Amino acid sequence: MQSDFRKLLQASSHEVMPGKRYEDITKHFKEEESFQELTVDERKEIYNSHQEEITQKAKNDFKELLFECAEVFTNFDKLKLSHEHLLAIQDSLQSYPRYGALEFLWNDRHALLIKHLAFIQHPTPETCISGMHCMDLLIKAHINKHLLRTTAPSLLQTCEDEFKKLNILILGQDGLAEELSAVIEVRQRN
Repeated sequence: MQSDFRKLLQASSHEVMPGKRYEDITKHFKEEESFQELTVDERKEIYNSHQEEITQKAKNDFKELLFECAEVFTNFDKLKLSHEHLLAIQDSLQSYPRYGALEFLWNDRHALLIKHLAFIQHPTPETCISGMHCMDLLIKAHINKHLLRTTAPSLLQTCEDEFKKLNILILGQDGLAEELSAVIEVRQRN
């Protein structure tokens, strides 16, 4: 019955949206056998697990949308953003389903938008939407791990000159970004 209830939740994407409370969806499933056969705790556990999955997917999809809609941000990248600017950006994104998917998580959606704007204005590992998976951090860690350490000043200067900072943003689904990243790391070693 647990797998049946999970399938029911997956098939009901119009009712079960990211951030929607368990109490708000129960009325839609009261007549379903898989709902009736499970205890409240079992249903809540399955629902919460499903919520985590769809919420993470919706957030990732929204991040991709922000990068795909780069033209929306071109007028604002050098300006000091105001509340009106944020409203204009949100208005231009509202027509996209990936924006609406976070309808019940509007605080999270707003935070992701602000973080994206910060990244556009000041692209640093600290403002990178990828967090700890930011390529700047990964490449720096890789170089630090494999770089020969020496105390000779001339060699240190040579190493610093060789490794200039390169920012690469790789987006993709189904492991394509990770695959490209791995190819780049292999080529960098050779």
